[in-house]
Amino acid sequence: MKSLLVILFPLALAAQVVPHTDKPCGPLCSRGNAVHGQFASLDAESLHSYDQLELWLSLSIQNGDLPLTGVATIELVTRENMSAILFNAEQLAITQVLVNDIGTPYVHGDDTLRVTYNAVAQETLTVTVHYSALPQDSWFETGFQTGWEQVYTFSEPFGARRWYPCWDQPSDKFAHVNIAVEMPENWTLAANGRLVNTVTPAPGRVRHSYEHTEPISTYLVHFAAGNFSNEVFDQDGVQYRYFAWPRSDSAQAAYDWERTPEMVDYFSTLFGDYPFDAYGMVMTDIFGGWGAMEHQTFTTYGFNLVDSLRTFEGIVAHELAHQWFGDHLSPVDFRNMWLNESFATYGDALWSEHLGGAAGLEAYMAQAALNCISEEVNYPPSYPIYDPPIERIFGTNVYYKGAWVLHMLRKQILGDSLFFAVLQDWVDTYGGGNVSTDEFIELAHEHWNGDDFHWFFDQWLYGLGMPTLTVDISPRQDLNRIDVHVMHDESQTPTNFEFPLIIEYGVNSYSERDTTWIFPTPEHSYSIPEYAPLARLADHQITLFREIPSSAGDPPQLPHKFTLNPAYPNPFNPSVTIPFAVTRPAMVRLELFDVTGRRAATIFEQRIEAGDHSIAYNAPPTLAAGIYLLRATSGPTTQTQKLLLLK
Repeated sequence: MKSLLVILFPLALAAQVVPHTDKPCGPLCSRGNAVHGQFASLDAESLHSYDQLELWLSLSIQNGDLPLTGVATIELVTRENMSAILFNAEQLAITQVLVNDIGTPYVHGDDTLRVTYNAVAQETLTVTVHYSALPQDSWFETGFQTGWEQVYTFSEPFGARRWYPCWDQPSDKFAHVNIAVEMPENWTLAANGRLVNTVTPAPGRVRHSYEHTEPISTYLVHFAAGNFSNEVFDQDGVQYRYFAWPRSDSAQAAYDWERTPEMVDYFSTLFGDYPFDAYGMVMTDIFGGWGAMEHQTFTTYGFNLVDSLRTFEGIVAHELAHQWFGDHLSPVDFRNMWLNESFATYGDALWSEHLGGAAGLEAYMAQAALNCISEEVNYPPSYPIYDPPIERIFGTNVYYKGAWVLHMLRKQILGDSLFFAVLQDWVDTYGGGNVSTDEFIELAHEHWNGDDFHWFFDQWLYGLGMPTLTVDISPRQDLNRIDVHVMHDESQTPTNFEFPLIIEYGVNSYSERDTTWIFPTPEHSYSIPEYAPLARLADHQITLFREIPSSAGDPPQLPHKFTLNPAYPNPFNPSVTIPFAVTRPAMVRLELFDVTGRRAATIFEQRIEAGDHSIAYNAPPTLAAGIYLLRATSGPTTQTQKLLLLK
């Protein structure tokens, strides 16, 4: 979920402003310090001698950078005869361990808690661990985090072990989780499931308990506590919880998150029924307030992503889509991270399609393609979507190239009806469990009556890069045709791809389209059997590729880029000039909002040519003096700027 905004976490600003993922990632991200020793193995089950069943956490926290103290009780069933029970327990201070309520010897070193106990296969045990956990000293570390009047946890991929002992692999889901937290009396708790109990254990203290009865992976267990404002309501069988921090942001959060129930309804028509009985968002300073994390039933959401303009609504959609893909269906291991992030990213794209139709989806995927091309060109080496290097499991390709894989599967192979049938069957078949890439590929084939298309996944999921093409298009009036010659640049991409290419052509406009499959050979030539003086690569393709100029003298086709420059004068009375630039002909909309989020004026809305432009705005006498937010939108890009009107 992600620059501080662009490189360290393409997550945040990017819902519309810059490319985003929702975790700290990108070319410079590294989670290596959270993965080491035998527990770094992605083949978790080969080491696993028991199955975790239930988890009870009884925790106590304070306001400030103070440790979490707690008792973790884990019910498990053994799979084989054992002389010791192993847990991940990194950076925890262990003070006591009991098995079936009897004190038990243990050894704790580095990442491993080794509990001495002789057990037979299929024995059910209850292990209780008394411990404390220090807060992390960086926003970018997994574990227990503290801030001003709020604390929270973040665990993906292997950080649950930093705030409670467990077998910290996504493949071993708890069937039941209960989280009880004692905290300052003016604080509120957000955690998995629903609030089931509130008590006052001591003066100035309150204890909230949450219970969750759906299968859940260790990295999705969480809590956040703080001086939150909260709105709770029920709609269509789902309890919604909006917890805002600081409390003064409650109105902004209510507006930005208002369409969440609509998203739930829409995604339910595409993916199948929403899998849980509750959903919420809680604001914290996660990743400096610029990130988000899809904890099961309760997303942790950076406070900077709430602006009363819905600038980051794409992140709301992304995290909600994770409730199906990542939470309800969790990866068997993190080689399969794309089954989380690519699917959630395409959920964001589908929300853009819901709001803006085909044009909204095309604009989203065009920006996603630019994100992928940027990573390929600027941050080598290339890497596969399946089983990426550990430092790239939150990389741009895992989000955006993977979303393109789903888009191409939909548009090139299956079509809408079969594609969404596959998604619904995927959720229905594997919901509550763990999934792998092979299982998704096989399920997709079960819905397809045509030829085997493993080649599609081989080139896009397991292979590297994307097609890098030079395309020569030559209208031939003498032969009444349009000749097309496609060359793969094998120095840029080692694998030749098979894919469809769309050419637009016409007499006075690009009104006609031709789609032809390009074969996996170094060069491919074909002809469109009619002449037109205008012919070009279509702006909106259904294949992810990178185009390079056909010769040094040919300028490359510019991507859509929109830049809002500082308005002047600012402060103004009553006139202000708003300069901006676009690299392609595009629709531009300029709107003015007051500090409550109410639209005060639509200043400008029309399609313009490429180049530098400026719009003069005269504030009407009825517009009150004060601070306003200028919001400028073009294609997938939205930028904002503060203006001050004096009178």
